[in-house]
Amino acid sequence: QYNGLTYENDIALMKVDRPFQLNEHVGVVELAPRDYVVDKNTTAIGWGRLSSGGASPDTLQHVEVPFINDDNCRQAYGQNLIFDSMICAGHPDGGKDACQGDSGGPLNHEGKMVGITSWGYGCAQAEHPGVYTEVSFFTEWIKLTISANS
Repeated sequence: QYNGLTYENDIALMKVDRPFQLNEHVGVVELAPRDYVVDKNTTAIGWGRLSSGGASPDTLQHVEVPFINDDNCRQAYGQNLIFDSMICAGHPDGGKDACQGDSGGPLNHEGKMVGITSWGYGCAQAEHPGVYTEVSFFTEWIKLTISANS
């Protein structure tokens, strides 16, 4: 169950009336399987602001951000704010990150969706990586929910 105070379980599924028409602008991405290991750069994608409180883009944006392990992320935010169902990514010196309006967008690694943009301390702040819902933690739940509602 979603916790609005801690952003734990920050994930939702939508049931649509009809299938999406796949084209050059609408596609699919493979979900990371349970216990998928991220160990390199990831790519955050979205329509969010270009800087904290700044303008929104006219085109879809993507930014490469290095994976941050849970221990380092907990050092940045504290032991009680980073759960096992979260994954972190960001440049230690800041400068590039997801931002307001990117929430719900994908964090991809080697063709797989590994995260869902969730929260962070501002945008692109040094020593404060972006925090994402870890897709692999929820892959089985996603499959079961889709199967039960198809």
